[in-house]
Amino acid sequence: MALVYNGAVSRAGAPAPGYLAALLAIPGALHVFDAEHVTLSGSDIATMTDLSGSGQTLVFPSGQRPALISDALSGRPVARFSRSDQDTGTLSGDQPDLAAAYTRVLVFKPSTPSADWTIDGRYTDASNQDTFRWANAAAKWRHRRGTTDFDIEGIVPDRWNTVMLGFDGTNVRDRANTTSMTTQASSGAVGSGAYRIATTNSAAQAPEMDLAMVAVFEACIVNDADALAAVAAYVGVKYGLPL
Repeated sequence: MALVYNGAVSRAGAPAPGYLAALLAIPGALHVFDAEHVTLSGSDIATMTDLSGSGQTLVFPSGQRPALISDALSGRPVARFSRSDQDTGTLSGDQPDLAAAYTRVLVFKPSTPSADWTIDGRYTDASNQDTFRWANAAAKWRHRRGTTDFDIEGIVPDRWNTVMLGFDGTNVRDRANTTSMTTQASSGAVGSGAYRIATTNSAAQAPEMDLAMVAVFEACIVNDADALAAVAAYVGVKYGLPL
């Protein structure tokens, strides 16, 4: 089967030259980070480079750097985050405006959680945040915006998942893997802290996971057919995963 978007075509899992360009051609495309475009400190990831050309990086401080695991997903490397090491990355420079419309796309494989985890987002305090997390007491994957939690169905531990977190200015619009999009009214303040991968608010909420990529768009693309086709092509061709 071929996937086509703005001239980017792939067959049999071989990346086409335009598949990243098609992703970055989506209106509002802001950042794309993956475990292939990194700087290393030994076998650990010190920074991830933004493929959009912004010049920004995800910076991992010494002692909290995920390990680079080669050939882990369709022959490509991934970043392995250790809960015990409290691995975390912080976006340098300008920050995405999560108070306005946005979408975040993550390809990740969580271990089976046994405590509260925070996967990504921006956080100031318990009432001011936009985060993706595991709520252990409720046994739910959740998107928290302000003080409101929105459940996300379809995420499976110990396997690769593609998750889209969206906000259209009024409603949260989330989906995971091939599950239907969930739309719910949203209200509440959003955190002003830097965008981070893992442990956005507390080291005690560090996750145990592998991360292949994360992309951030300053637009809600979760119900945009053309944008979804571009994301599906990128994730499908590069990682062999469904959207």
